[in-house]
Amino acid sequence: MKTLLTAQEINDMISTLAAQIVASIKDLDEVALIGIQPRGIYFAKQIFDIVQQTISTPGPLLRYGNIDITLYRDDLYQHITVPKNTDIHFDLHQKKIILFDDVLFTGRTIRAALEALNDFGRPSQVWLCVLIDRSASRQLPIQANFVGKTLNMSFEDKVIVHMLNNPDAYYVEVTENKQEHGNI
Repeated sequence: MKTLLTAQEINDMISTLAAQIVASIKDLDEVALIGIQPRGIYFAKQIFDIVQQTISTPGPLLRYGNIDITLYRDDLYQHITVPKNTDIHFDLHQKKIILFDDVLFTGRTIRAALEALNDFGRPSQVWLCVLIDRSASRQLPIQANFVGKTLNMSFEDKVIVHMLNNPDAYYVEVTENKQEHGNI
């Protein structure tokens, strides 16, 4: 396993993504940031906090929530998984939603998140923000609007994002499938 990104690199990337999001949004009252369980919630919360600090003037109400997609996954039958908490205490109808996830890989997690969002209303628009985009591995036609880093890796390679409540302890590791690359 090799470390791909350090905590400082990830936090710099998150600050850049937050600035891009602020620059892209005209009316914060119509926006909600929603993190996908598990690591997307920490990513979304950190962006939410940065955006809140940026708009220090009173007025716009930026919303934040998190969503668990366990029961919407198309591979649910392959894993025994206990659903986690969904925390969305606002109507999504006609809101612009920015979904957050750590890694965009096949696109199936995002498909499940889009389906789960429908239980909370019909957004006017959904954008996607990811820390890592594994664009060469996509199985569904899903693309992120905001991307921290794009990786072109073999499908068998793994990207592991370590992201919990402490931004100083974030890091990203990569493991390569040695047989795939000809190294035995």
